[in-house]
Amino acid sequence: MHRGKGMKFVGDSRVPAEKKPNIPKDYSEYPGRTEAFWPNFLLKEWLVGAVFLIGFLTLTVVAPSPLEKMADPTDAGYIPLPDWYFLFLYQFLKYEFASGPYIVLGAFIIPGLAFGALLLAPFLDAGPGRRPFQRPIANALMLIGLAATVFLTWEAADHVDWEARAESGKITKDVEINTEAAGYEIFKQNCASCHGQELGGGVGPSLVGTELSVEEIKNIAVNGKGDMPAVMKGKPEDQIQTLSEFVKNPAGGGEGGSEGGSSEGSSEGGSEGGSEGSSEGGSEGGSESGSQEGSEGGSEGSSEGSSEGSSGESASINTEAAGYEIFKQNCASCHGQELGGGAGPNLVNNELSQDEIKQIVTKGQGSMPAVMQGKPEEDINKLTEFVANPSNGS
Repeated sequence: MHRGKGMKFVGDSRVPAEKKPNIPKDYSEYPGRTEAFWPNFLLKEWLVGAVFLIGFLTLTVVAPSPLEKMADPTDAGYIPLPDWYFLFLYQFLKYEFASGPYIVLGAFIIPGLAFGALLLAPFLDAGPGRRPFQRPIANALMLIGLAATVFLTWEAADHVDWEARAESGKITKDVEINTEAAGYEIFKQNCASCHGQELGGGVGPSLVGTELSVEEIKNIAVNGKGDMPAVMKGKPEDQIQTLSEFVKNPAGGGEGGSEGGSSEGSSEGGSEGGSEGSSEGGSEGGSESGSQEGSEGGSEGSSEGSSEGSSGESASINTEAAGYEIFKQNCASCHGQELGGGAGPNLVNNELSQDEIKQIVTKGQGSMPAVMQGKPEEDINKLTEFVANPSNGS
């Protein structure tokens, strides 16, 4: 072979005389190990990415993300939850060492250290071995992180009644509510903390368009059902009837004029319940200027909400305390505005410690729901301090 055969010397013997097309090198001598980045490798990556993108778009059409009803800031029973992939952090922030005054530690420092350790794992374990037992540090960090995430996610999900949550969060049709009705005031005092100001549900189910009859509603309100306490037990019959009619027909119910109901105007035919106005026709119990003596409802005088179930014990209450506002929103419907009891027990001079009260309101007890589960730690502390000491509570 002659020196320089096939080459023309143009000053540098390494420059070919003829420009050849830019054909990738033949990598057949390294089978399965390498290939040209463009176009071979890049086109494969794009193809795989396109398949996954089409798959995700298909899922969004077939199974769209679930939506709940319109947010209601007055719904004290609603507990917001993050998406499933953040449930582990949501559960972590429930622990005392990661919440309240230590919220910075729980929300930033500890998660930062955990994720930082995972990021540093390749640098902490830079050995050439690739088998699991040859990379103890990296594998240990990965397993600890995976186990902690799975455990915390399970803990968070285990405390949620998903069926009840789906029912309470179900999108319901708009309903016209007569906020001037007497039944609406009774509903707000006794039922709204669980069923929402607009009857759309919260801790309790939605009552919009309920298929229950007035008598069935009365029976549940008086005797309770499942986890629902008997919120109207011992209350005057006319209030129970008015409330039941309102729940059945929120647009106009609970204004009186029916058997067992109360009316503000004058009634000519009389009713079995009490009436506030003067009655010309006389009722079975006989009403006189709004006070009813011996009616089937069993009320005497214009009842202001006192019940047979509440004890007459009273307490000095600091109504200016922040804890009182939280109590009214979450607890008063069962325990009474003055803590004297009703569907729930009397809380005046209760012997529970603040820790015991905190445990009950966040975990529930018996028929009492966990009214403060998932609520801010600051609100829980204010409520427990108030219940423990209503006269000076925070």
